[in-house]
Amino acid sequence: MIVLATGLPCSKKLEYFKEVKKLAKHNDKDLKIYSVGELIYKAIEEESNLKLNKKNILNMSEDKLTFLVQNAYLKIVRDMEKNKVENAIINTHAIFYWKNIWRDSNNMKFAQDLDPDLYITIIDSAAVIQEAMKRNKQWKTQQLTIHEILSWQNLETLITSKYWANAKRKRFFAIPKKQPAETLYKLMFFPKAKTAYASFPMTNLKNPEESNKKIDKFISQLREYFVVIDPRTVELSYGAIRAENNQTVHRDLDLFVGMTDMTVCYYPEIVHSSGAINETVRAHDTTKDVFHIIDLETRSPFTDYTAEVFRTPEEFFKELEKRGYKKLKFKRLP
Repeated sequence: MIVLATGLPCSKKLEYFKEVKKLAKHNDKDLKIYSVGELIYKAIEEESNLKLNKKNILNMSEDKLTFLVQNAYLKIVRDMEKNKVENAIINTHAIFYWKNIWRDSNNMKFAQDLDPDLYITIIDSAAVIQEAMKRNKQWKTQQLTIHEILSWQNLETLITSKYWANAKRKRFFAIPKKQPAETLYKLMFFPKAKTAYASFPMTNLKNPEESNKKIDKFISQLREYFVVIDPRTVELSYGAIRAENNQTVHRDLDLFVGMTDMTVCYYPEIVHSSGAINETVRAHDTTKDVFHIIDLETRSPFTDYTAEVFRTPEEFFKELEKRGYKKLKFKRLP
């Protein structure tokens, strides 16, 4: 499987891909990572006539940058053909925000020629990316605000999903950087596996420590059967600026619920959760399978209207087995 992966600079997506590669090797599977940026920098170092300052590469004219990007993709294609590479992650960007100007990454045409099987964008909280940018030689000069980073990440995801993946009628996933490596590994090596969004109360938990332990256990069990997206893998900023709050809602409803096959909503304790309610309704209204695990004897008719209801996790997982869902067999890293 060929994966075309985008994401913001300083999102540490290459670190994530290396973990996926390590997991693949642990399961005796070959996986190659190609980084378009690194290939461009390598070309600059190797070509004696290219006297360029790498940290200012985005000051380059459009035609010269396009040439370097094209050259990087030609090297990727040659290497894949020469070594008969079947499984690869192409690490790149969809768009740049440089000197307060949006700049095309000039990747689309060359990336599409590779005909990737899957498109992904690695995402993280704006605050985490901002701190990483402050320590980066290239990006600390830009002094990007939280709002600018949020807008950039939103646009990066939009371009990758709507204009790249949709144009090829291929699958797209937004994957938080803190998701376990098995998330992308399963998408690549278990392409028929169902995908599930794990929904649960977060803000108003009365016993957060105990409830989060129950959620951890539930998600661990859920991952045995599905590719699972856990919203806690993107840090929540309580009391955040309005843009962050809006992006959180967009991410959970439009990306996570929207891109998965089902929403599984687990209540470790009975508390009000606007997020869980909205997520299950959105999943229901977009024809997803929806499951509630909530220990209530007397339930509102609205609870049963939007989902199949189970009283306990044990009851839910027993039903999964009855319906023929099988555990995904692979060796996890020690």
